[in-house]
Amino acid sequence: MSKSHITPEKLVATGSIVPKLHYGPYLRDWWIFSKETAQDKHYPIPLRLGLKVMIQLNNNPFIIRIVHISSNAVWNKTGVLMSILGDTLFVINHSITLDKIN
Repeated sequence: MSKSHITPEKLVATGSIVPKLHYGPYLRDWWIFSKETAQDKHYPIPLRLGLKVMIQLNNNPFIIRIVHISSNAVWNKTGVLMSILGDTLFVINHSITLDKIN
């Protein structure tokens, strides 16, 4: 059995719902479904602007945040910023992130 180098996550900030993102044409990109079931049904979890989650990665705190990075159109207003021990690892536009994931 292998040891995990990642500990369970801790919610640091809940963030906020932005109607144009969470209920508009990009709705599918801003919601994930739980892997746990409540009465055999998956429930939706929004990826909110300002959401911040901290995990321990190889005994170092690793924070994932969804942040506002631009004042352009709504779709370009979001990005992903990841940091470890306070150092910025990368910041990218959300659309680029989706292309890499898909």
